[in-house]
This record gives sequence, C-alpha cells and structure tokens, in this order.
Amino acid sequence: MGNESGKSPSSNRITLSSAHFAAHLDSRARERAWREQSEEAFGVFDVTCSEDHPFEAHITLTGFGAVQLMEARDTFTRVARTAQNIAYDGSHDFFLNVNFGHGATTLIKQRGREMEIAPGTMGLTSRGDPGLLEWEPLGTTWAACVPRTMLDELLRSPDDVVMRAMDPHAPATRFLQDYLAFLFARHDVDDDPAVTDHVGRTLADLIALALGATSDAAEIAGLRGVRAARLQMILAGIQDGFDDPQFSAQVLAAKLGLSPRYVQNLLSETGRPLSDRVVELRLQKARKMLSEPSCAGMKVGDIAYACGFNEVPYFNRRFRSRFGASPTEYRPL
Repeated sequence: MGNESGKSPSSNRITLSSAHFAAHLDSRARERAWREQSEEAFGVFDVTCSEDHPFEAHITLTGFGAVQLMEARDTFTRVARTAQNIAYDGSHDFFLNVNFGHGATTLIKQRGREMEIAPGTMGLTSRGDPGLLEWEPLGTTWAACVPRTMLDELLRSPDDVVMRAMDPHAPATRFLQDYLAFLFARHDVDDDPAVTDHVGRTLADLIALALGATSDAAEIAGLRGVRAARLQMILAGIQDGFDDPQFSAQVLAAKLGLSPRYVQNLLSETGRPLSDRVVELRLQKARKMLSEPSCAGMKVGDIAYACGFNEVPYFNRRFRSRFGASPTEYRPL
C-alpha cells in the first residue's frame, strides 16, 4: 500500500493523508484503509463520507506537550462519537473546535444542545460524551485536544462550559485565536521538550482563561456586590458537597448562613437551579470513576453511592439519559 502515513522531520507532528495510498485503490478501499489507520492516531469515531466526491482525507496532528493541534481537510459530512466509541478507546479529553474565518462552518450536537462553529468562533466539546459534528465536504477544520486533567487543574468545573458559546469579541478569546493561528501556520515544530511542553502549558492556560468567561465567572459577572459574592460562595459550596447523599439546599444554606429560599432564588437567576447542578456534577464524577482503572473493581452501585446517588435505578436512568449508554456499557472494554 506504500507510504500510508508520514511524520514530518519533527517527531511532534504526524500526517495521515489518503494521497499516500496506492493509486489502484478505489474510494471504498481508501475509506477502509483510512479508518484502520486513523483510529490509532486520532481515536475512534463513526464517519459518514460524501457520495458526491471521491474519498479524500488529510489530517495533521501536532503535539505541544500534552496538548495536540489537529488540522483536517476531507470529504466527510458527519463525524459521530458514540458511547461504544468512548468505551473502546477510553478518551474523555476535551476538544476546542476553532474556525479561523476561512474554514467550513461546523454544526455540533452534544449534551442535548447545538452549537455552530462559524467563521471567527470557537467552542469546547468533550470526547467523553456522545456527539455529532456535521460540515460541508472539503472544508478545513481545526481543533485543539486538551487532556481533561489539564483543564481540571485550571477550571473548577470545565464540564460546565462544554457546548457553550465563547464570546469571539472577548480579549482572552481573541488572543487565544491569534496564538492558535500562529501555531497552526508554523511548518517547523521544535523538538525540544522544554519548548513544546511550555507551548502546551501556555495553550492550556489561554484556553482556560478564555473559557472562564463562559463559566461561573460569567454568572457572577451578571450580578453585583453582595449578591455576586454570595453566588460565588454558593457555587463553591456546591462543588464541595455535591457528592454527599444528604446534600440539599437546606444543608448548603445552613453551612453558608443563608436561607434555603435565598440560595434557590439566586441560583434560579443564573438559569441553572441547584438540582440540575448537583445531578450534573454527580454524573460527571460517576463517569470519571467508571473510566478509571483504579475503580474497575467497584460495583456500579458503589460508584453511584460514592457520587451522591441514593438509588441505583435512578442513577442508571439519569446516566443513560445523559451519556447515551448505561454505566456498565460505558466502562472500558
């Protein structure tokens, strides 16, 4: 089949291109070959190709420490990430999808929401959730893959900003996009680990800074003075106590010296009531535990209780509704 994929002179860059496939292969054979090779480099996805174009796909993956930048041009029309894909490769990292203004508009569906990555915009998605991406064939798409552990260290709850529009006019967002454009435009990548690790950490810091404008900070910014300060206390209290099965508005209010009604009303103003926040945090913790090798010996019921759920059937229903698979199905094979 010839030279099917290639590395640049830098060991930090991998290119997989259908142009390297043997000339006698037809579109269907090229697609099969692509699927086989791309899974190892890029993870497992279900791909739908255009029927109006011969198969074509070119992806470059450039590593900067733990952060990877991906640029792609292909004849795909849909790329799906299913619960089975997630269980197979076990990746729960984040994708920052970027459009520099001359690429294809991407429609993303995940967590019951839709988000358009139109020219000049960007948004965060999760490889740990089922989702669907759609775009016109032969358009260019870009993304930064950031390990979940990195954003967990930089943001209090990165899952809160998944599938939420980022303000393209915010200074932090504009600076991040400029920095990404600079990195994508470089054809030479330094092999020095100290340099590439520093670039990766800088990227993660900038991404967290830009995402901060769509997280709790944005909700707090919508209020002023004492109410803003109290909302910050409430959000911190939820993070500290959500996995306690006895956690409630009454428990949180007593801890903060506020009335339960005040807590509920303040959270209602953000559009996300306490119950929604607590269930989401519990589900995210459960998902993380189900995918961790250190928890492989734990029963699903034990994980449910450790995350704050009192009833296993209720946990199973909420987990399937949220992630498209049962807790047992979600565990790595």
